[in-house]
Amino acid sequence: MNFHPSRREIVFGGCLARTAFGAAAPEPLFRFLQVNDLHFKGSTVVNSYAGANRRAEWLFERISKQDFFPRLDFVVVVGDLVHGESLEGLREELPVVREKLDALGIPFYTALGNHENVQREGDEVYEQPYRDTFGSDRVQYSFVRHGIEFIVVNNSGSAGNRPKSVFDERLQRLDRMLSANPRLPKLVFCHIPLVAIREEPVLAKSFGFSSYRAKEPELLELVEARASSVRAVLSGHLHLTGMVKEKGVAHASICGTASYPHDVALYSVFPDRIEAEVIRLPSNLLAPETNIHGFRRHGIDY
Repeated sequence: MNFHPSRREIVFGGCLARTAFGAAAPEPLFRFLQVNDLHFKGSTVVNSYAGANRRAEWLFERISKQDFFPRLDFVVVVGDLVHGESLEGLREELPVVREKLDALGIPFYTALGNHENVQREGDEVYEQPYRDTFGSDRVQYSFVRHGIEFIVVNNSGSAGNRPKSVFDERLQRLDRMLSANPRLPKLVFCHIPLVAIREEPVLAKSFGFSSYRAKEPELLELVEARASSVRAVLSGHLHLTGMVKEKGVAHASICGTASYPHDVALYSVFPDRIEAEVIRLPSNLLAPETNIHGFRRHGIDY
């Protein structure tokens, strides 16, 4: 099998945790994998990303067989697990992906992407397939691992035509989660980035949708107000890999597997830092024509 070399892109930290007696650890305390934008499609979907199912199947198999990545403690799937497009599609695709995640053999955590509810954040009907599949407790939630709090936010309808009550409820839930354990360092996961991951005028053109960043500034303001405890915001949605740091908080977006360059991110957590290794899928799985920021879509490569 041919492999594209991985590349270490992101290092962020501050004091995160302590080993026994404060000793330095040669190995990370734990590792987790971020995957997103799988866009797994069922029989009702006509147009999607070429080879998306094949890449998702490869990824699930490699995680379950533990023969590609280092030993993982858990996986976080940061939205757009499925392609969706309709209630019928969601009802078909989400249970299939749930079965594949159950077979991984390690814990997993999911976040809602705009394709899990057809961009209808807070709509009871369109979010019900996700709730039926993963549980209502996996919409806005948090969990603690090794003294670090992981906060998962549903901002799948950002920049969309959603009722103000939806955005207010989201903001209140995030505020409560950020305030619940003030002493714990935190990582925040949300599908849509809170900031522009590359030069904003260029990103707006290359992405082509207004949701290249969350348009509700209150989310970012809450995170920045807790910058002493929030180490990073990890997202997807852009089908682009990059990282910026603003006001002490790292904002990283990972391309995901559906479109080129087909990246996932491996995070290694040490007592004093987090290292992120951006890993491209093997060369025999790559489909450059799926690059949504490239020539095929725009006539130029951004």
